Amino acid sequence: MIKEIIPAVLPQNIEDVAVLTRRLDHLKCTIQIDICDGRFVPAQTWPYVKNLLPEFKDDFELPGWEDFDYEADLMIKNPELYIDNLKNLGVSRAVIHVKSTTKEGFLEACRKLMVYDIEVGV
Repeated sequence: MIKEIIPAVLPQNIEDVAVLTRRLDHLKCTIQIDICDGRFVPAQTWPYVKNLLPEFKDDFELPGWEDFDYEADLMIKNPELYIDNLKNLGVSRAVIHVKSTTKEGFLEACRKLMVYDIEVGV
């Protein structure tokens, strides 16, 4: 039995996320943002497009954050180095890939996410 279908977006910019939230507005579901750095996986998505990783400030808001839960699939090399930058995205869950870092780096990424009260998926 399917409990939940989580639509995913591979955004090239923040507007791609906004378009998806408008399309799904009636569902009030979880939305997955696939964050790809072009190193761990060949694809590159926002915020890595053009090799930019903005530092998300406390006032940054994802489109529709009031109505949707967001999860981030961190398809990035060494995610432990970027958790502090990503904490202000407002995600409730983050998926970390075991092969994206060392054992120590993986544990550090998990620890940081838990400190920020973000559920960890593996």
